Amino acid sequence: MGALVYAFDQVTSAKGRLLLAAVPVHLRRRMRISGLERHLEPRETLDEAVNELSEL
Repeated sequence: MGALVYAFDQVTSAKGRLLLAAVPVHLRRRMRISGLERHLEPRETLDEAVNELSEL
C-alpha cells in the first residue's frame, strides 16, 4: 500500500492520473476501507483503464 501511495503522489504531482487495473479483491477491500480507492481509481480490466486514459 505504501508503494501505491508513493506512486500516486509522484503521478499527481506531475498532473497525471493513476489508474489500477485488475486489483485483487483483498487489496481493493483494503483500499476501500482506507479511503484510497477513490484516489487510486481501480478498474476491472487493463483494457478499461487504457481505454479511459486514451480518451483524454
